[in-house]
Amino acid sequence: LEELSSDPEVPVRDIPEQLRLPDWDQQDLPELPELPPLDDAGVEKVVVIVDEKIGRKKPERSGMIYHLRRMGGKLQFVPGKDDKAKIIVKVRTRCYFVKLQTFFSAPIANIFQGEARAQFYERNSAGKLVLRKTTTVKIPFSSSVQRSKEVALQYTYYITLETIAARISRWGWMKQRGSRSLPMPNTR
Repeated sequence: LEELSSDPEVPVRDIPEQLRLPDWDQQDLPELPELPPLDDAGVEKVVVIVDEKIGRKKPERSGMIYHLRRMGGKLQFVPGKDDKAKIIVKVRTRCYFVKLQTFFSAPIANIFQGEARAQFYERNSAGKLVLRKTTTVKIPFSSSVQRSKEVALQYTYYITLETIAARISRWGWMKQRGSRSLPMPNTR
């Protein structure tokens, strides 16, 4: 990703409003904002199992299901376990600080990385889960040393979620059920 502000002479910019985490990140809201309800006829239920870390902590509220629901189609994404679910998407994300970049010992930028792996499982007629598809992403991100690491980690998490949801929206199984391809975030 392009550095937001790597030159110490350039004043630190805030993350633009459209890039801020959406309302699901606010603590005083219910679990997840619901998108308009779908007609249950012909809707496939997809159980989403997430394992996420921002730095060393789990996010207070995951945004994965929120991002997946944006693709629409005859799909219903719900959190859950893989007990008896027919279709399962497992997503693992890690967003972390990598290193401080310096130039002749002067700090220039903090380097972060977002990583995600999504796996698509389908239960066969014998009741066994079969892995059908895997997608992985790695997103490096640099931010001015004047920006707090916490803000940069949140941004890295947001872009990682957007990217993995966009990749999942392009899977053939999703497309067959009317999902639209989510736009890939601008990584430049």
